[in-house]
Amino acid sequence: MKSTALTLSPTISALTKDDPLLAHIAELQQSISRRAFELFKLSGFTGGHDLEDWLKAESEMLQPVPLEVTETDDEVTVRAEVPGFTEKDVQVKVDAHRVVISGKREESSEKKKGKTIYAEHRSNEICREFDLPAEIDPENVTAELKDGVLEINLAKRVPSKRVAVSGKAA
Repeated sequence: MKSTALTLSPTISALTKDDPLLAHIAELQQSISRRAFELFKLSGFTGGHDLEDWLKAESEMLQPVPLEVTETDDEVTVRAEVPGFTEKDVQVKVDAHRVVISGKREESSEKKKGKTIYAEHRSNEICREFDLPAEIDPENVTAELKDGVLEINLAKRVPSKRVAVSGKAA
């Protein structure tokens, strides 16, 4: 893979069943679940807002990672928005049927003069796991990060074959 000042490659590795990342994802899901329940409790146990509570809790802990997934006969391409993250902050893990994008960035704290009167929390962690539309070859994956967009190219294990359909009845 080529690296330039603008296009850099994050770490890519295989996702195994005993990968510590999977344990981390389970911990994140438990934390989000606890926070969503706290939000439910704060609303006076008002039902009907489960999804809203979950999404709010998730947004407090993780930065969202919008995706675009495209598929050709030979490969699946995933584009993920990860603004503010560098190739050193991001890792991509794959198996034949799924991709996990994770990362954590270090934020430097600067001394500010004056009194802070308002501040919003900004998550410094991403974690996005998703199933692929086709089986891929985990050994044939490339990724590049450029201008806050991570592009992952995943070669299909068995490329799709186009079948010509005849208009004649048999």
